[in-house]
Amino acid sequence: MIGNVLMGGLAGLVCAIGGAIKDSPHEGFRLRTFWRSPCVGLVAGAVTALWTRSPFIAFLCAGYLERAAVEGWKIMRCQKPGKHSWKYNEWPWLWAGEKPIEQDDHSRTKPEATK
Repeated sequence: MIGNVLMGGLAGLVCAIGGAIKDSPHEGFRLRTFWRSPCVGLVAGAVTALWTRSPFIAFLCAGYLERAAVEGWKIMRCQKPGKHSWKYNEWPWLWAGEKPIEQDDHSRTKPEATK
């Protein structure tokens, strides 16, 4: 069980470092959200102890469970990331009840390709 929990924490740390490298130049670095993935990974590692004792399988499953839990939580609380705001125009049925986007509002439209 302890090995699974440690593997879960390691999987969460890998996800946190990857996310920090990918998103920090665009969104900035937040220490609170950085440590969220390792903490959720520890719990996911404990859950993997129910069906495996293999450290490798625990690492993989905990990584998948961590991503599903964190991203699922973001969807459930309906926080829409700002860098993807152009998607509101393409998939309006996803954002039912939201304020409609005006056509001349260029702050929330898909970026045009530069020529």
